[in-house]
Amino acid sequence: MSFTKQETAIRAAYRRKPLHQSLAQFMGRANRRLRVGAVIAVGLFGTALAGHNLVMNGGEDILIEFASDKPVDADHHLTDSLSVGARVEVEILSEMNFNLDDEKDEDTQEIRPKLEVALAYEPNTQFRFYTEVELSRKLILKDPDSRAAEFKLELTQAYVTVRDPADQFVLTLGRQYMGDEREWLLDEELDGVELVLRNDDLALELSYGREGIVRRDLLLKELRKQPDYFLARGFKAISEDSQVSAFALYQDGHEGKSDEDLLFLGVQSFGDLGSHVDFWADGAVVFGESKKGRDVRGFGFDVGVTKTFKELPMRPYLTAGVAFRSGDDGSGNDTAFRQSGLHGNSDRFGGVTSFHYYGEVFDPELSNLGILTLGAGFRPTRRSSIDLVYHRYAQHRLEDDLRDVAIDEDPEGLSRHIGDEIDLVVGIKEIENIDLELVGGVFLPGRAFENRDPAFFGGMTVQFKF
Repeated sequence: MSFTKQETAIRAAYRRKPLHQSLAQFMGRANRRLRVGAVIAVGLFGTALAGHNLVMNGGEDILIEFASDKPVDADHHLTDSLSVGARVEVEILSEMNFNLDDEKDEDTQEIRPKLEVALAYEPNTQFRFYTEVELSRKLILKDPDSRAAEFKLELTQAYVTVRDPADQFVLTLGRQYMGDEREWLLDEELDGVELVLRNDDLALELSYGREGIVRRDLLLKELRKQPDYFLARGFKAISEDSQVSAFALYQDGHEGKSDEDLLFLGVQSFGDLGSHVDFWADGAVVFGESKKGRDVRGFGFDVGVTKTFKELPMRPYLTAGVAFRSGDDGSGNDTAFRQSGLHGNSDRFGGVTSFHYYGEVFDPELSNLGILTLGAGFRPTRRSSIDLVYHRYAQHRLEDDLRDVAIDEDPEGLSRHIGDEIDLVVGIKEIENIDLELVGGVFLPGRAFENRDPAFFGGMTVQFKF
């Protein structure tokens, strides 16, 4: 992929209305509560800036970090300023009985080899150009509905970052990764712009992004309409290891992947409570208009703690978490919470590798669900870990549909008990530049389903970094 693609072709495939018209249309639709909420959010950000002299205060230690601050995956220097890197990854995945019916064989097995090549140009600490290209293919070993697998050649990142010498002003333009600590709100490469203003313990992020303004897959000619995302986040460092943030994320849906116009307002926090206890807390409300023209009013939260016993052999740890998202009964306002569509829902507890913390088999978007999570793990060595995680799922409102889950079967809408899941996750990073992850899980359907045969998932990922 190259950014020299003909502009006329892009305009023909993807026309969009001017930004001021989009915002005017949104504010015209929004009710009084939505407008007041947006004004309060902007006011809080402005107050934080003015009260703490965010740009002018020259703190020496920056505690709030962003993706643009992290080292790039290109550490082989060709010159003092130019470096390259490469990574090979192989995934082996097996999905068994995802239709919850043992009598129908719809199991799938596949291998996904992937090659990533990266190039970075950093002549000084104030400028970076980075680009990353990924070549991959899905090799289907077993699938009743298998189609010929095609190669993908994707431009995953291509951006320029500039910053001032004090590292208080950071501007990034291009295709870049945007995320949060637990990938609960964001976990996606977007085309757009990000502006960061910060001092030692405060930060303000303003960004705009869209998936595929310039197409991601260089071998695919079509451009699909995707939502526009406008984001404002304010951060406060509580300590060196803890922080809290407030965000306002507006999704202008268009009529493509998601034509919902939504405003998410929320808070996130994570860090250390002392005595080797780590915590996380995410909460949000969502307003807007659904695909069917109904007003959206949903809410939800996710809180939990991990206690590590560092004085014991193999450093065992225990985790407990509760997540809840409102559902909808089909009348009046649409009260079902939905996540941003850019989420990843992946993080570590106390181990060396991340995994889907709402379940590797069921793997739901958090909507109309309550999820109880209990986990136990230990570190056999400093660079390896084993996690055993249990989930229990229940619907908030009875419904015969599930929003964006991995299994193929829908509930009947007669019981709130969706089911239970047990996952085993093994991470090994003993050899430098080689990572191994093994995942196994079983989902036990609850009374909500007509068919209640267990579903299984197994996966292995090996990654080699050059």
